Amino acid sequence: LKLCDDLKFVAQGGVKFEFMDDKKTNPTFNEYNWDGSLFGIRNSPNSAYFANSRNIYKIFTAYLDYNKTFFDKHQFGLMVGASHEENDYQDQKVTGYNFASNEIFTLNLADIGPCDPILEGSATRSTRNIW
Repeated sequence: LKLCDDLKFVAQGGVKFEFMDDKKTNPTFNEYNWDGSLFGIRNSPNSAYFANSRNIYKIFTAYLDYNKTFFDKHQFGLMVGASHEENDYQDQKVTGYNFASNEIFTLNLADIGPCDPILEGSATRSTRNIW
């Protein structure tokens, strides 16, 4: 935006959204040898992992830019401005073990025992001035 012949105002901004939803199931199953005999049992107890996260990143920059030419050969320039960045992150993870079936993996069907949810979040803000 040109405010006058020698002065202009510049502003920029951006926002980035990221969303993640993850699910992983580990059913119990038997492994067999080539002759049909049982080799071993895998993923015992069975388990399921659920996670989701959200991240919103914002950046904004604004500055004034002044440029003046004197006597067709001398130049004077001045720039003053500021920028702002912000990051907001949230994360949730939970794992359930020993489900009653290998077909349905919802957390309310997991073994009732110690719960180990992981809830995380962070926010970062910074402001920088340009002189």
